[in-house]
Order: sequence, then structure tokens, then C-alpha cells
Amino acid sequence: MQRDEYLELMHQVNYTAALFRRAYSAAYGSPDRELFENSGKAGGKPRGYGKILATLSREDGITQHELAARLSIRPQSLTAALSKLEEGGYITRQRCLQDKREQIVLITPSGTEHSESIQSCRRRTAEEMFSCLSAVERGQLCALLTRVTESAENS
Repeated sequence: MQRDEYLELMHQVNYTAALFRRAYSAAYGSPDRELFENSGKAGGKPRGYGKILATLSREDGITQHELAARLSIRPQSLTAALSKLEEGGYITRQRCLQDKREQIVLITPSGTEHSESIQSCRRRTAEEMFSCLSAVERGQLCALLTRVTESAENS
């Protein structure tokens, strides 16, 4: 593949991702809007709350340190986001019994409900966006994107 083809491929991936975000926002609005409104701040849109809740839905009861590593978030940024989620009643934190310096992060029923709502919206958007592909093509695309992702993570 020539250099220009690589740039075209990168452009296509970025443009497709932007279209996905636009379609999702147009259909469902901001999944973090409720969390943001509860945060007491004005202007802008918080990012990452949905990812935090989705991760806790799968791995509830992990330490803040483990959560920061899984999400590739700076610990200070995660602490601020968790404080807002805790204020909104979406998570709770408790001291780790083995290491009092660590905190265990737990998702609440309200947090689970919000996470499921976000995932449902994302699932519907994905179904709409990928309906032009057959099941075999979706599998091939997933395999190709996985290879590209692994390559990017290892470089």
C-alpha cells in the first residue's frame, strides 16, 4: 500500500468514527447528560462516565488503581470522575481491607441501570450502522479492526 493509501485509510476510519458518534448523538442525545446535569457544572460535556460504568458493570469491586489502568485514565482524572459518579449515586467506594491506601469501587443499582441504558443505545446504533454488512462481513471487519487495534497497542 502506498503512503497516500495509508493516509486515505486513516481518514476513512476517522470519518466513519465521526459518523457513528453523530448518528448516536442524533438518535439518543448525550448518554452522559444526566450524569453531567447532576454534577452541578455548567457548559461542556463530561467524557468517560459511560466507560467507567460499563467497566464496573463487568468487573465490579475492582480497585481505583486497577480501574485507572484498565481505562488508561490518569488516577487524578479518575478520582475526579468517581467523585461525581459517587455524588450522583452511581457508584460507592470503600477502603480495601488488604491495603488501606486503596479504595474498592462498586457500582450501585442506579449505576447499573444507567450503564445498561447507555449500552442499549449503543447496541441499537451499531445495529443500524452495520446492517449494510452481512454476518460474515461483520466478522471479517471485526477481525481486521482487532488486528489494527493490537498493532496500534503494541507500537
